[in-house]
Amino acid sequence: MVMRVKFRLLLGVSLAAVVVFLVVRGVVKELIFEMRLSNDILNLALLLGNDFHGTNVRCLARRRKETQPERSEVEQLCQCLLHPLRSNGVPDFVATTRHFGGKNAKGRGLSHMDELVADLLNEMHCNLTVYQYPITTTDFRMIPEFLSVRQILRASGNPGYQTERIIWSNMQQLPNFAVLPSETALPEETDALFALPVFPTTATFAHRNDLRVHWNQLLAHFMPDLTVPNFDVWRSAEDIRKTIEDITKQFPYFNRSKGRLHFLTTSHDGGRADFLAFADPVFVHNGSVLTCTADLVKRHEYETMHNVERFKSWSSSKPIKIPYKPPYIFDPRRDVSISLSGNIMLAARALRDVTGPIIGPEYKHSSASTVSTLLQATGRRYFVFFAGKIRNTVRADLVKIFQDTPGSFVVQHKFRRREYESGLRNSIFCLCPRGWRGWSPRLMEAMFFGCIPVVLADDYWMPQGCFWDWTTLAVLVREADVRKTREILLNMSVAEVMQKQHDLLLLRHHFMYHMNLQSGDASDMAMLELWLKQVVCERQKR
Repeated sequence: MVMRVKFRLLLGVSLAAVVVFLVVRGVVKELIFEMRLSNDILNLALLLGNDFHGTNVRCLARRRKETQPERSEVEQLCQCLLHPLRSNGVPDFVATTRHFGGKNAKGRGLSHMDELVADLLNEMHCNLTVYQYPITTTDFRMIPEFLSVRQILRASGNPGYQTERIIWSNMQQLPNFAVLPSETALPEETDALFALPVFPTTATFAHRNDLRVHWNQLLAHFMPDLTVPNFDVWRSAEDIRKTIEDITKQFPYFNRSKGRLHFLTTSHDGGRADFLAFADPVFVHNGSVLTCTADLVKRHEYETMHNVERFKSWSSSKPIKIPYKPPYIFDPRRDVSISLSGNIMLAARALRDVTGPIIGPEYKHSSASTVSTLLQATGRRYFVFFAGKIRNTVRADLVKIFQDTPGSFVVQHKFRRREYESGLRNSIFCLCPRGWRGWSPRLMEAMFFGCIPVVLADDYWMPQGCFWDWTTLAVLVREADVRKTREILLNMSVAEVMQKQHDLLLLRHHFMYHMNLQSGDASDMAMLELWLKQVVCERQKR
């Protein structure tokens, strides 16, 4: 009896000590952060430059009057956006970006396409109004905080997940942004887009702290037939269903446009397929999703999905099947593939420190190269860089191929941020194989530093593929050809490698996010593509 009391006392003291330690550690971290805050803010202001002080997005009426985009050029863009090329019944990204991407610039250089994009952006800034439906939830955990200096300094984890918050914050800095009051009457012919008041990524992480989610995870070990896999995601999907249902009752615009012109943003792996699982079919077919998960094909088998409503009463209603097929997966005719890294400070450091290569005359007519030749010409230390977990056979094969290749920097464990940045900065090629999904922040982060992405993700629809030809910016390798990757890289001439680096660094600002919306940045380009797909190109079809 005495031993039992002593054991309980010791256990209680140990638990109390652990709690005190965690609290003290948290308090000390906060104090250190606050003590360093003023100095960190100053360094951030110097790093971000004009971005730190506010947005530079304006409607330039004079430019609009003097530089109207040619109709034929806009028609070519619309052809790509609404009618991507197909292969075996599925949209083919490589064929589409090779055929259409930068088509207006071919023969005239990337600068011409950049000018066309600038003209279209100005048209959008002058004409487009983005209406945000009122946010009705009282649970602040479901709403992303407005992007701030503190959040940028404290950002951690997967930088791709930050993009939902960044786009939402940046969107509110557009020249014509408004929260939609219920009494507003809008004319039918107007350049308007409607943002749904849902934030699936933020909500999913919030739901992970709910007791029902923890209870579901506990039950999964004992009664798997009564539980829902990824219950946090399905609760977010149910929130979206309810929100769309409420909007259709309170506002006329959803029904009037049959779900067109409406959109939501998510940076979670679930993407369209998971978060629209219970949504109104009208929105599923006609609405848009701005998403990182731009996979055209769902890789795993159909999952048996249970209606989340049944968990309110624990009824014995039969599960429903959600078919993972179009339009539930990413639809390039409606959805927008967004830039993948919300690491604002990393992008700013890349802009500050890395400049474009100068292609000397000795390399302009070179043939297939060697590792040493490429390293000497580019002034970089590593031939190939990869850092990540071995999640699938594609990654495993790549590691086997390059593990012992001279000049390769392959890391399979976590390491410090500085080491990761050094790998990006000092490497010629950065391997970007698919993980659980086709996307990875390393694709954009490689681009920031002029490290040529080697992409192995067959069904992934890359961002801005109709504006730029990705086959000239990256090396796109079919997953079936993974073992030929080294040979493919060495068959490239020095001039071709350096031209890719040059073009990547020329265009990288279009794939970077900022604290404040900047003209032509990743948020602005996502809204431009959405505006073209849902408004401009649809109007041309009439």
